[in-house]
Amino acid sequence: MFAMQAQEETSRGDEVCVALTGLYIVATIYVNGMRSIALVMVILWFFLLVPLLIGKPIGAEMSAVITFIAFEAAYFGRPIEACLAAAVVDFVMCCALSWSVKQLHKKIAIIR
Repeated sequence: MFAMQAQEETSRGDEVCVALTGLYIVATIYVNGMRSIALVMVILWFFLLVPLLIGKPIGAEMSAVITFIAFEAAYFGRPIEACLAAAVVDFVMCCALSWSVKQLHKKIAIIR
């Protein structure tokens, strides 16, 4: 019974770790990608490419507003990206520590 419970907790922990890692990778790509490009270039690309993709013009003012929001979100997202990185590391360390404590408990139970 203890082995099945430990196996379920491990698989659940692996799923959470994979989800956190995936979210961290997406956040890193977005933040680093948006921060490495000049705002004027992003506005120009958005103004020229979005009408080609959706089939109708959205206007210069709306392009600037949407681009500015996305650009600032990248700057405000940097602390969130750092928190995700810390959460992934903390979660992996807690799982490893939990696993080693469970193994120690098993060995102590065998010795008794």
